[in-house]
Amino acid sequence: MLVIYLLAMVYSGKDPYNDREFLMIFNALLIGVMAIIFFSVAETTKTAKSKAEIWILFLLSLVTIIVNGIALSAILFRSSEGGFTPNRVAILGGNVLILINLLLVTVQLFKVLSKKSDITAVGKGIAFYLPIYVLWTIIVTFVFPFLFGFNRKQDKKQRRFC
Repeated sequence: MLVIYLLAMVYSGKDPYNDREFLMIFNALLIGVMAIIFFSVAETTKTAKSKAEIWILFLLSLVTIIVNGIALSAILFRSSEGGFTPNRVAILGGNVLILINLLLVTVQLFKVLSKKSDITAVGKGIAFYLPIYVLWTIIVTFVFPFLFGFNRKQDKKQRRFC
């Protein structure tokens, strides 16, 4: 479905580089697919899964890395045109964290497929990375107001360019 979505995006002419709402939908899709991967891995550790199911998770994680790359490039493109705003920096940082997490999961799934590791290592890797998301959330919530100022007027002016 993710590949079909990417093809439909190209066919329809929609792109996350020039359409803010589409970029938000794109990021929501990315987080949704990532959640599917993570919950599938979590369920896989509880029951024995076939090699085909692990291959599907591995391929899905590869496609999700591509989607994340597109989202990251769109965020950087939009930031180069309109400057860095708190929203853009928060989304950029979140997408970088997601990319690193996806890369780690993909490497772990590859190790499972090549029989160098078992599926529980993938679940442990995911669990290990969760505090990093919490730390980023704390930074965005409590540090960003000091970094970018508390001026709501400026935020409203910049919002139309996000």
